[in-house]
Amino acid sequence: MELSDAIGKATSKASGKAIEAELKKKNGKAVWEIEVLADSGKVVEVDVDADTGDVVDSETQKK
Repeated sequence: MELSDAIGKATSKASGKAIEAELKKKNGKAVWEIEVLADSGKVVEVDVDADTGDVVDSETQKK
């Protein structure tokens, strides 16, 4: 999956603007880890499976 597609998935999950993206390996799988500055002002980290495009995890970052 291309980064631009992964960002689209992440910003659909957490409405806002992507501010950082990194390709990582988690649990043996390639995952796009994308930080989204949500419309609420909070930063949400969204993990998107790089092979399937599925959102596999999301969490609001603590300040």
